[in-house]
Amino acid sequence: MKRATVALLDDILSGAYQLADLESDDYRRVRDLRDQYGDADLGFVDAAVLAVVERLEEPK
Repeated sequence: MKRATVALLDDILSGAYQLADLESDDYRRVRDLRDQYGDADLGFVDAAVLAVVERLEEPK
């Protein structure tokens, strides 16, 4: 594993980041985002991150 990945995992384990699970509405938003940005080949993970960011009202 690369050092940056290990450091990120260590930070997550130490509580440095807030982790958020996907909720039912997030899956709907993922579907909508993938439809909306279909030409951009938006993947599931990227759309899921955007959905959670929107739900948590974090800056994009």
